[in-house]
Amino acid sequence: MYNSSPEFTFSRRHRSKQTTRRQSEVSPTPNMFLRYIVVFSVAFVFIQPSHAAAPAALTPGVAVKAEYSAVTDLFLGSKVAFTLTVGFPAGVTSGVIVEILPSTNVTIMAVGSVNMTRGANLDIDPNTKLVYHPSEESKDAAFKIYTRGVYNFSDVNNANTNPADAENNLVIEYEAFVVSVDGLTDGATHWVSAGIEYNNSYNVWIGQVSYTMKTAAPTLTKTPTYNLTSPASATSMAKGDKLTVLFETWMPYPSPDMAAEAFSLHSDPNNNHLQVVSLRVKAIGQNFDGTTVAPQVDLSKITSTGVLCNTSWSGSRRVRVALPTTLTNKESLSTSPSTSTADDRIEFEAIITMTSDAVEGEIYPVGFGIEVDAAEVWVSYFNITANAPSGSVSAMSLNIGDVNTTACVGAMNEFTVNISTAETGLTAFSFNVEVVDSNNIKPSGVMVAHMEVLETGSNVLCSEVNFTTTSTSGNTAVDNSGSMEFNITNFGTMTDLGGNSTITVKVVLVPLPGYAITGDAYKVKIGLTGHTTTMDETTVLDISCENQPDAPVNYVFDFYHNCTGNCLTRGSVFEFFLDITTERNKNPGRVNVELAVPTNESESFFVICGYEVVKIGSNLKCISNKTITEATNVTTLSDGTYSRVDVVFPVMCNLGVVNDTEEDKVRVRMTVRIRNDTNVNSTTEEWFGLGSRYSTTQVWVGQYKICIRAPDHYSELARVLGVAINPADLVGDFPGVRGIEYSFDGIEFKDKPVVFTPDVGNSSVYNIDKPFITKYVSMTNLPNQTCQASCYVNHEMVVTKLDGYLEIFNDNTGALKSQTPIALDGDNDTCFALPVQGDTPPLFWTRMNTSVVLGINASQFDIVITGEGISCAKHSNNRVLQVSYPESSSVGKFHGNIQFCTLTDDNAVANSFSSCQFRCECPSPANCEEVIIFLANEENGSNWKLCEISATNF
Repeated sequence: MYNSSPEFTFSRRHRSKQTTRRQSEVSPTPNMFLRYIVVFSVAFVFIQPSHAAAPAALTPGVAVKAEYSAVTDLFLGSKVAFTLTVGFPAGVTSGVIVEILPSTNVTIMAVGSVNMTRGANLDIDPNTKLVYHPSEESKDAAFKIYTRGVYNFSDVNNANTNPADAENNLVIEYEAFVVSVDGLTDGATHWVSAGIEYNNSYNVWIGQVSYTMKTAAPTLTKTPTYNLTSPASATSMAKGDKLTVLFETWMPYPSPDMAAEAFSLHSDPNNNHLQVVSLRVKAIGQNFDGTTVAPQVDLSKITSTGVLCNTSWSGSRRVRVALPTTLTNKESLSTSPSTSTADDRIEFEAIITMTSDAVEGEIYPVGFGIEVDAAEVWVSYFNITANAPSGSVSAMSLNIGDVNTTACVGAMNEFTVNISTAETGLTAFSFNVEVVDSNNIKPSGVMVAHMEVLETGSNVLCSEVNFTTTSTSGNTAVDNSGSMEFNITNFGTMTDLGGNSTITVKVVLVPLPGYAITGDAYKVKIGLTGHTTTMDETTVLDISCENQPDAPVNYVFDFYHNCTGNCLTRGSVFEFFLDITTERNKNPGRVNVELAVPTNESESFFVICGYEVVKIGSNLKCISNKTITEATNVTTLSDGTYSRVDVVFPVMCNLGVVNDTEEDKVRVRMTVRIRNDTNVNSTTEEWFGLGSRYSTTQVWVGQYKICIRAPDHYSELARVLGVAINPADLVGDFPGVRGIEYSFDGIEFKDKPVVFTPDVGNSSVYNIDKPFITKYVSMTNLPNQTCQASCYVNHEMVVTKLDGYLEIFNDNTGALKSQTPIALDGDNDTCFALPVQGDTPPLFWTRMNTSVVLGINASQFDIVITGEGISCAKHSNNRVLQVSYPESSSVGKFHGNIQFCTLTDDNAVANSFSSCQFRCECPSPANCEEVIIFLANEENGSNWKLCEISATNF
C-alpha cells in the first residue's frame, strides 16, 4: 500500500502531521518509521523564533520549501522539496538518527538531492553522509530508485556557547520526486515522511506532508532535441580502422521509454564490410542521474544487443541499446528553465569498423536512430568511403613476470606474462610459448602444460581465446609449444573511471620424466604474432633436480560398469571403467594403472581386448594421451589382445583451474573377454582385478566378480531356432554386435552367420533366418566386433532337441550323427566324408523328421542332396542315392515298407560337386513326416562327401 494517514488539515494547501512518542509507547527498530508512520496520534511541536538559548527539549519540524508551497497535486516526474529543522537542547542527545522516507511499501517517490547544515553549537561532523537505500527491485538495476535515506549522527553535543537560536539547529534540505504511479487510484493521498530517533531509541518523532496523486499524463511544456554531433557529415575510413560516432538527445520527458540504434544502410543485406561493434550510453545528465554522491544510473549495466560477446566479436549490421523503463527526469515538470537543457542530455556512442575486405572507394551508408515510447522520433545518416589500409600495425608489448630459472623433472614451473593490447577496436593476435633445447641439439623435454588468462583489463570488452599445444621437436609426444589465439575488442577507456588494456596470462611448464633429465638446459621463447613485437628468448630453464612427489594424496577410485548384469559368455566382451578422482593442487608424480590382476599369464582367466583413456579432466594439465601412450607397457597376445596392460601417467598434476570435481577425474575404459584358450565347460564365477600405484608409496587394488555362462549343451543334437529374451533384461538394441557361435565338441567353436527377426506372435523371441543343428551353442560377439563391448543379456536359446528325430543306421559310435549337422547348415561349402567299404557302418542310411530336422511341413516336398562325387542313380551303379518316405506302417523303422521319391533333376558330375533333386509325393502327413536317405559306395578308399540336405514343400 502507499503512504496514507488519517485526515488532518494543517493548512489550506497541505495536510501535515508531526508526532512524538516515547520508548514506553513504542519499541523502535532500524526500520521504525516504516512501522509507526500511520499509527501515532497527532502532537505538534513548533520551533519558536524568539529563543535566545538552546531549547529545553529536542524540537523538530518539517516544512515545504517556499517555491513548492503551492503544489498539491503530483504527477509522474513531479518534484517537491522540504526543510527539516531540528533544534537540540544543551548537552548530549544520544543516538540521533534521521530518516527520509518518500515511499514505504510501494515505490511511488524517490529521494532526490539532500543537503545538511548545522549550527555552530552542535558537535556534528559536517562530512556526515546520507546513506541512500535503493528499493529492493532496483538495487541491482541500471537505474536505482532510492526510496529511503538515513543520517546516523550518533551522539550530538550542544555546547550552547552561541546565543543565536540558529546555532542550535540541524537543518536538512531534501527533495522527493515521483517515479511511478503504477497501481494508484487517481486522487489517492500519498504522504512524504521524515523522522528522528534519539536518546538511544527512547524517543521517536515523525513528520509527514500529504499530496494528491494524479495518474493521468501531465501537461508537458518542454520539447526534446536530437543531434548528430560527431561526425556531422560524410567521411572516410581506412580498411581495418574504427570510427567513433556521437549522437544525443536533450530529453525533458518524465519517464521516457527510450532506445537507440546504429545500423548499416548498405543496399546489399549480405554485405558486412561495415560493422557496428559497440553502441552504448556514454553520458547522462544530472536530471536523470541524480547526485554525484549517489548516482542513480549505472551505465555499465545498459548493454547493447547484437554486438560484441552477445553474438560475435566481429560486430553486426544493426545494434540496439534500450534504456531502463524506470528512468525518470526529476526536472521534467519544472518551469524554470522553460526548455530542455544539458542536464536532460543522454549521449550515445557508436563505434564502427571497416573490415579489411571492404572495397576501396565504395560508399557505405550508416544510420542512427532514437525511439521514444516505441515510436521512431529521429533518424540521421551519413556516408563512409572505404580507403586503403593505413599500413601501420599497432604495437603491442610483453612483460614477463619473475621466472624460476631452475626446474625439476616432473615439477610445475609457473610464471605470468602481461600483454599490453592495442586500443584499435577489433584485434586478432596469438600469444606463443615454445621451449627448445638451449643448444638446439636434442628434442625438447619440457611440456607447455597450461596457459590461461588470469585477468583482463577493463578496456578489453570482449575476448575469445583458443588455447592449443603441439610438438615442434623430435619428441612428438611432448607438446613443447603452446599458442593462445585471441580475438578481442579494445576501444580504449570507455568510462569515467578509466581502465587498462592489459591481459595477464599464466604459463605452466613441466619437464617430463623420460624426456628431460637433470643437467638439461632449455630456452623459453615467448612472443606475439600478428603485431609488431619481437620474440623474447632471454629465459633459460636449467633442469637441476628430480621432483619429490606430494605424498600422500587423497585419490578416490571408482571401478564400475554400465550394464545391468555382470556375466560373460564365450567371445562376448565386457566393458569396465575406472574413474580416478585426483586431489586438487597436488602432484603425486607418476601414476600407474595395471590390469589385469593377477598379472601372471598362466593364472589369468581374462584378456584385455582394448583400453583407452577416455577422459582427462581440465584440471589435469600435465598429461596427454600422447605421453600416456608412449609410457604405457603392454603384453600382446597372438590374436592382438593383451594379457597385461600397465597404463602410465608420467605426471598427474592437478592445477585446480576450475572448481568442478568432474574436472579432477581421469577415466580409463577397458574391454575384457575370456581367453580364447580357456575352456568354459560349466557356469562359474571369476574375478577380474586391477590396481594402481601412485605417489611412490600408495597402492589401490580393485576387483569385480564376473559370472561366466557356459555354452548351452545338448547331449543329443538340437536344432537352434532363435533366442528368447525378456525385454526388461535387454540393454540397447538387439542384436547390436551380438551373434551366435556353435560347436560339436565344446572345444572348437565357429561363428554362425544369422539374421535375427522379432517373432510376430511373441515379443520375447527373436527367430534366426537359417535354423541349424548343433551340440553346443552360445551368444557371442560378431566376428568383426570381437572387441566391441556388449552388455550380457539374460537369454534362453529356442531349440528343438533331435532325440528320436534323427537316426543313422548302425552308427554305434555316433560319429556320423555328430557330422550330419554339417549337411544341414544351409552352406554347400561345408561337407563331411561319407563312409566307404571297410568303414563301420560302410554306408550312410538315415531317417530324419521333415518338420523338426528340415523345417518343412508334413506334406509333399522336394528335397535336394548335394555333395562331392555322389551319384543320383537309385541302383545299377557303383554309387547309389535313394530317397524315400515310409508307408504308414513303417514310420520309425529302417526295414519297413517305403515309397521312393522321384528324381526330378540330375546334376551329378563324376568325382566333382553334384546335385540331385527328388520329389516326394507322399499321400498324407503320416507318410510325409519322415524322409529316408540311403547313400552307398562299393568302391574301397574312394573320396566322396555329403555337403547339404535341404527341402521345401510344393
